[in-house]
Amino acid sequence: MQTKSKTSLRAASACRHDASKHDARPAGRHLSLCCLRSIVALIGARSKVVRFFPKTTSLFAAVGLPVNLRNLKFANMRISKETQDGLSSLIVEGTIVCITNRPVEVPRLRFAARDAAGQEV
Repeated sequence: MQTKSKTSLRAASACRHDASKHDARPAGRHLSLCCLRSIVALIGARSKVVRFFPKTTSLFAAVGLPVNLRNLKFANMRISKETQDGLSSLIVEGTIVCITNRPVEVPRLRFAARDAAGQEV
């Protein structure tokens, strides 16, 4: 009789052990799925994330997902020097392009020339 009860206990213990393995797997899958959904949501809403956390701009750019909050870009940029009446001038020409389908107001722009030390000239 003792042999049967020991066998029953071992079988019950093995069933509990197997059940604990199965319980952990769905939890791990659920956690992985939640993490994946969070990452997809962050990528999809990266403009909103950058509005609230501006320092994340460099993070998104580092992984190849740049964020442009103004929806404008500079195109066809040309830089040249001219001398007129003995004064040398730096000429910067280009086009500001809207990258969305709707009109966007161009903000006030300020340009500055800087030397090698980063000081405005």
